[in-house]
Amino acid sequence: MGVSAGACIGAALAIIMSLSSVYIQLFAFLGGLLAVMLTLTIPKLIRNDSNIMLVLSGIVVSGAASSIMGLIKYTADPEKELATIIYWQMGSFSYITLGTIYSVILPIVISTCVLFFISWWIDIVSLGEKEAKSLGVNVARIRYIAIICATLLTASSICIAGTIGWIGLIIPHFARMIMGPDNTKLMPASFLIGATFLLLVDTINRTLGVAEMPISILTGLIGAPFYGWLLYRQRMRLQ
Repeated sequence: MGVSAGACIGAALAIIMSLSSVYIQLFAFLGGLLAVMLTLTIPKLIRNDSNIMLVLSGIVVSGAASSIMGLIKYTADPEKELATIIYWQMGSFSYITLGTIYSVILPIVISTCVLFFISWWIDIVSLGEKEAKSLGVNVARIRYIAIICATLLTASSICIAGTIGWIGLIIPHFARMIMGPDNTKLMPASFLIGATFLLLVDTINRTLGVAEMPISILTGLIGAPFYGWLLYRQRMRLQ
């Protein structure tokens, strides 16, 4: 949906303007929301609200945001601003305090509760648009509610910790292997497994050396082969 790419642009703009960490978080949050708004606008403009078109719109917005991000890096001061932008993009828990968590706790709690409330409806929508409509489900409404909540959750996380890769890709797949496709069980399992995985990775990161690395380096080193194993296992199951 382009949330991460939009958040990176917002944070980079705040860094270039030499704003404080509070404004960096705010710009990142707003950048993520703006990117999703653009993603949702494109299907409406071409009058095609299918899931495939939504995904393609997200790819378009992410691609454009990556180009803008490259331009920002090119114009940034290589000694100060560029290093800060790159470090922020790689994700870190070094500067997170209880105060930063309190600043995003409200949208996180509200979005999580709403997703849990509509998890049963998401299961029905997952069957397909025609099947869901035949059962009386307002597919567009459920889809947009889920997208808005997921966007708020993602933007809230990114704005305080930066972009940490692979978590949103491997954890839901792993949780689905354990709990099955039922979202009433899959969502809490994803939350718990994702939090546990990040806690373990952060602990390893803090004990490897004196200087703390950006956490996305380790999540990538662990997540890439693990995702490859998941794909291999899925292939064997299909065979």
